[in-house]
Amino acid sequence: MKVFLSKMLREKMPIFLSWTITNRCNFKCKYCKIWQEKSEELSTIQIISLIDKFRYCGTEAISFLGGEPLIREDIGCIMRHCKKMGIYTKITTNGSFVPQRISDIKDVNLVKITFNGPKHVHDFQRHTGSYEQVFNAVNLLKINNVKVGLNCVISKENIDHIDSVLEIAKQLKVYISFQPLEQRGKFSDYVECNYPEKVKFKKVILMLIKEKNKKNSFISNSLAGLEFLYHWPSLTKIKCWAGAYHFRISSEGLLMPCDLINNTQPIYLNSMTDIKKTINKIPHLLCKEKCRRNSVMELNFLLSFNPLSLFNLKGILCRQR
Repeated sequence: MKVFLSKMLREKMPIFLSWTITNRCNFKCKYCKIWQEKSEELSTIQIISLIDKFRYCGTEAISFLGGEPLIREDIGCIMRHCKKMGIYTKITTNGSFVPQRISDIKDVNLVKITFNGPKHVHDFQRHTGSYEQVFNAVNLLKINNVKVGLNCVISKENIDHIDSVLEIAKQLKVYISFQPLEQRGKFSDYVECNYPEKVKFKKVILMLIKEKNKKNSFISNSLAGLEFLYHWPSLTKIKCWAGAYHFRISSEGLLMPCDLINNTQPIYLNSMTDIKKTINKIPHLLCKEKCRRNSVMELNFLLSFNPLSLFNLKGILCRQR
C-alpha cells in the first residue's frame, strides 16, 4: 500500500532498509573480506533512535547484515525494539552464534543462513566446522518456531553440487535462494577466479527453473529472478528502486542508495538527522551495475509489480511448509 501511495505522490519513502550493523565477523570466508574493513559502529541507543525515525517515515522492513550481525551483544535489544515498532526483520547470518543468541532472535521474522554445499566445499569456503553449525542452527530455529531460510552462493567450487544443495533444503523443509558469486568490499582475486563456467551456470539455472515450476519447490528465487540470472554474466539492466524505496546503511551510519552505486555521496546519520529531508537529498540514479545480488533483484522485481515475483511472495518471505 505504501509503495502505491508513494508512487502516486511521487515521493521517496524508505520502505525497505538493508543495514550492515557491524563489519566484524568470526569467519574469514574466501569470497568475503568485509571483516578486514575496520569501521566504527553505531551504539545501541543510536540504532534504536534511527529505527524510530525511519519507522516514522514509512519503513516497513529491515534486513540486518554484517559481517556477522549476531556478534553484537545488543542484537536482542535491537530485534525486540523492531518488533515493538511493528517492523518486519530479517537477519543474514553464518549460523554459528544461533545457539548463544536464540533467546535474542525469537522475534525475528526471518533468519537467513548461508549454505554452499557439501562439507568439504562449505567448510573450505567459510570456516572449519561451519557445515555442522548450519544444520544445528536450522534445527534450533525450527524448534523455537523461528522462520529460517538458506542462501547458496554459486561458485566454481560448488557448481557441480547445486542439485544436492537443493535436496538438502527439501529434506530440512526450508526455502533456499541462489545467487552467483559477487564482490563485496575490497577483495582479492579469489572472486573473479572462482566464477563458475557460463555453460555450467546456465545448466544449473535451467534446472532450478524446472524445479521451480514443480509443486512443493523450496526455491525462494522467483521465476523472474531465475530467468534474469540465466543470462549471467551478461545481465541486462533492470529498473532499480534504490534511492527511492530502499536504502542501505553502513555500520558507521552512512546512508546511501546502494553500496554498488559509487556516484552518490553517502550521508552520515545521527540523532539530529531529519530522515525525510535526508532521503530527498539522495538522488534516485540509474545504476551502472548489472546487479546480481538476489535480495536486491527480487526487491526490485516486487517494487516493479512483476507478476512472477508477486506470485512468489511466499518464497521470498520463506514461510515454513
